[in-house]
Amino acid sequence: MIDFKLLDSYSYIESHNYDGKSSYYGIFFNSKGESLIYFPVPKNANTSIKLFLLDHFVLKNDFNIYFDKNHHDYTDDENKIIRNFYDFIPLKQRYAPIPKNQSLIRLALIRDPIERFISSYKNRILFHKDKYFKGLSIDEILNILEEGYFANTHFLPQSYFLGQNPKNFDLIEDVKNLKKIEKKVNDFFGLKKVIPRFQTGGNDIKIELTKQQIDRIKKIYSVDFKLFDKI
Repeated sequence: MIDFKLLDSYSYIESHNYDGKSSYYGIFFNSKGESLIYFPVPKNANTSIKLFLLDHFVLKNDFNIYFDKNHHDYTDDENKIIRNFYDFIPLKQRYAPIPKNQSLIRLALIRDPIERFISSYKNRILFHKDKYFKGLSIDEILNILEEGYFANTHFLPQSYFLGQNPKNFDLIEDVKNLKKIEKKVNDFFGLKKVIPRFQTGGNDIKIELTKQQIDRIKKIYSVDFKLFDKI
């Protein structure tokens, strides 16, 4: 088990969101006196980015397990590795502002809300069979989301994690533009690493949404669409 608090050039930062509660982010430092914060969002290449960042600390091999495996099939030893992996960069933090300063780089990834919903449904419901929303159809899940119930946090709006203003970040990119994030992080650390691709379970499942379902998704994630359109 790795205690990430003991890593050189890495720490945690606390910020207060708009309801006065605390959110925590991982913050990285380099030899040039710069710092970098990555704002993670579930289903936005999050596993890949975390492993990419761990690779800059030469720790990627400590998490050398098959991340695309159904989580119900992990062995006890693999589950210990997964739990330790989750300790790196706090997950599912409600957006809290980190003020801009000249030496700070704030990074984030955003995704087309419809593509993200489909990915969440295929990966978390059909493939992993998550406890929350297990066995529910798309319409049944939309019924629940319309009531504001997000027990399965993979379906939370991206704006929950990113706020509503792209100016909150120094670089915010569509997940389709991972190479821009890759270059920025590599330049920051002075290394050349490659972002791996994980959490593809369920990708081969075909899903076609009806016009009515798309319209419902647009209403549920209306703030996300506005944010995405500003990128």
